Amino acid sequence: MPSPPFRRSGAAVLVALVALVAPVVVVAPASGGGRLAWTPCGGGFECATLPVPRDHEVADGPRLDLALIRAPARGDRIGSLVVNPGGPGASAVDFVRAVTAALPGSLRDRFDVVGFDARGTGRSAPVDCRHDMARYYALDATPDDAAEREILVAGTRELVAACVSANGDALDHVGTDDTVRDLDRVRAALGDERLTYLGFSYGTVIGARYATAHPDRIRALVLDGAVDPSLSARAQQLQQAVAFERVLDRFLAWCAGNVDCAFDRAGGTAAAFDRLRARVDADGLPVPGGRRRLSPTEVDLGIATVLYEGTAGFPRLGEALAAADRDDGGPLARLSDVYTQRSPGGGYGTIQEAFLAISCADGPAIGSLADHLALEEAARAQAPRVGVAVVNNSLPCVFWPVAEDPPAPVTAPDAPPIVVVGTRGDPATPFAWAEALVARLGGDAVLVSAPGSQHTGFLQGSRCVDDTVVRYLLTRRAPAATRVCPRR
Repeated sequence: MPSPPFRRSGAAVLVALVALVAPVVVVAPASGGGRLAWTPCGGGFECATLPVPRDHEVADGPRLDLALIRAPARGDRIGSLVVNPGGPGASAVDFVRAVTAALPGSLRDRFDVVGFDARGTGRSAPVDCRHDMARYYALDATPDDAAEREILVAGTRELVAACVSANGDALDHVGTDDTVRDLDRVRAALGDERLTYLGFSYGTVIGARYATAHPDRIRALVLDGAVDPSLSARAQQLQQAVAFERVLDRFLAWCAGNVDCAFDRAGGTAAAFDRLRARVDADGLPVPGGRRRLSPTEVDLGIATVLYEGTAGFPRLGEALAAADRDDGGPLARLSDVYTQRSPGGGYGTIQEAFLAISCADGPAIGSLADHLALEEAARAQAPRVGVAVVNNSLPCVFWPVAEDPPAPVTAPDAPPIVVVGTRGDPATPFAWAEALVARLGGDAVLVSAPGSQHTGFLQGSRCVDDTVVRYLLTRRAPAATRVCPRR
């Protein structure tokens, strides 16, 4: 399951760029990666594009433009802090607009905060399957029998065929290794001899692979919400399903007998949740004010959106479930729509297409449809409430036309210190993944153990985590050993 479009607070803030009539152009210093012509684009931000080869093996072939944004440093500048919000598929341009004001002032003062939409995402030659995504999200990702599974498989094949038809061989050039090579061109075009990088969730994959490819070009790397790149597809998806299930179980236990939970059912909250989910599975969930009816998949996505927040989202999840129990799907619709980028008019963003194009190309391979069905059954056994929905989010990879090309193992023993942040109860990237990534990077890579049950640890309320990350980014001084930050 992809990270939602940067849901620190459970709601993505997607701000449109503002075009100015008479832009002022600022040319960044070049260092072997081309020149960036920065123009004001609203809110104190500057935007630019960087042409890169569509196929890095064919340097003089067709090119595509990467969209960049920066918030210039306010004081004595160290360099650029390149950030990535994860996904894969989330827009780093939108992320920088949304999060810059929340960054500690010391980072704002010393760094240009920079984001670029990775190829295939946002404004950088986005993968657009030109498919009716309402039709896709109407599929039931938790089939109960062979007939429902047949419908799900047919609808998934339909989406994949549309993606191939609309994008052709462009799908061959959107994998993470392509983005790593783009990142190095971005670093050079920014005029930075070494990269300073802050990556969240899938962004840790980009950062870890960059460290493997270019350990001598790193200034400081923070990898928050780490993915373990060594896992098989089966292990990765099952572990993520179990992690989401644990947070949901924690919510149900918190809600039972709790007057602060709108879905409290006098100790029978878990049973009430199961009854509600069964009702949705049979009939969908009406959304007031129109003809819309949420599918089971949309309801599950709405629930997952709040689970990314951990305990901070529990009251809101209780309210959404209580409304659903009254046949009011409005709150869950709003949550699901943030995840799917559905507009009020019923259109959709392209984050799901980008997620599939990147993750299916990266691998590891899921295998055949029979292999995926075995994975579904294992998920049903290990995470009975959410497991099937989690693993079927990647069902299109079974039919994806691009052969998976997993990279060489991640390792960077000669790199400067790298800080990996793992949240102990993270539902999307389990804590064990952060521990594994530190071990695989080797050298002076070090773990920061963050409290909580939300996805990622930086800027989530832990002063210990925030101070450790900020100090490292500013001074390159990492903890000498694992830093275990206490509960708030």
